[in-house]
Amino acid sequence: MSKNKVAPKLLFCPDNPIVCTKSLPLNDSTITRCFVESAEEGHVKDTQMREGVNCRMIGELMGEFKGKTTGVRVLSDGKIEISDSGLGTLYGKEAAEMETGVGTLMPNGVTMIEGNSLIMTSEGESVMVKFSGIGWASGKGLKSSYRGASFQMTSSPKLASINKTVGVWEYESDEQGEFSLKIWEWK
Repeated sequence: MSKNKVAPKLLFCPDNPIVCTKSLPLNDSTITRCFVESAEEGHVKDTQMREGVNCRMIGELMGEFKGKTTGVRVLSDGKIEISDSGLGTLYGKEAAEMETGVGTLMPNGVTMIEGNSLIMTSEGESVMVKFSGIGWASGKGLKSSYRGASFQMTSSPKLASINKTVGVWEYESDEQGEFSLKIWEWK
């Protein structure tokens, strides 16, 4: 990364995340100028976004869940297994989710995680999820942040489009393991 660039961060515009290298407030709080780095040799594109404009990089919010870590154990190979369960919504339908991930602590302090999840809607539909990502401790206890991608599978005709959708997710946990999880469509 050149010395003129800032490490990418997540910027919300207005309800959708977008990966940016720099964000500068302009005349008022409803306008943000974002310098988006494209895949073409670090080319930077200047994009102005206004409140209510769809940024189109990340799609609809697929799911949002809140819950608690239900188990943590250290495996014989030194990896850490974490299980969570929570309640929330999937495409606006009430749903419950359960997940188990196995994390590998890297020398730089980042944890790489892979796992599986089951989401059950209140209408009896089920969605299996495979996810992977990276995370880091952000405080004492179980306080942590994770980001990653997910692949969903279902046999439900009502949710069939989810089979061809990649999810992009954010996970935040407090010291006691209370978490929030948001999953967006990646277009």
